Amino acid sequence: MTIDTVTAEEALAGQRMKSQLAARIGDAIRRLKLTQGAAGELMGVSQAKVSGMLRGDYRRISEVKLMECLTRLGYDVEISVRPSEAGVGQVQVSERNP
Repeated sequence: MTIDTVTAEEALAGQRMKSQLAARIGDAIRRLKLTQGAAGELMGVSQAKVSGMLRGDYRRISEVKLMECLTRLGYDVEISVRPSEAGVGQVQVSERNP
């Protein structure tokens, strides 16, 4: 049995993805002209959690929850997997406009 350990680089990539998702959530809240309370109701989280998220405190929120928040704000979230040209893959969040 082996135990997977998360390298510092992998942990940083995860935090980067959370940061990018939280930024998209902030953009969506501004675009929809929602208060933090109204956004929290739509996303199923407290106003305090929204406030923290917008200030960069998303440590206790999973990537999956952040993606769920985006879908509840009316956004599609797509995960695409493809072979990396660099040998070691990377995680990134990108936005496509309709």
